[in-house]
Amino acid sequence: MLPAISKRLILRQLADKSRNDEILGRIPAGHWAETYELMGSVVFLASNASNYVNGHVLAVDGGYLVR
Repeated sequence: MLPAISKRLILRQLADKSRNDEILGRIPAGHWAETYELMGSVVFLASNASNYVNGHVLAVDGGYLVR
C-alpha cells in the first residue's frame, strides 16, 4: 500500500504554513489523510477479499497521483 501522508505525521514535520498549504493544494481531496481513511485499504489487503491481488501498489492518497 502506498499511503498518503497522514495528518498526524504532517503536523509534526511540516511547521511552515506556506509550504503546508502549497502541498495541501495539490491533493484533490483537500485535506491530509486521517488515520481512519487508511484503515479500509489495510483491512482489505489483510483479508481474504484480496487473495488474488498480487504485485499491485494500492495508492491511498486522496487523488494526489491522479493530478
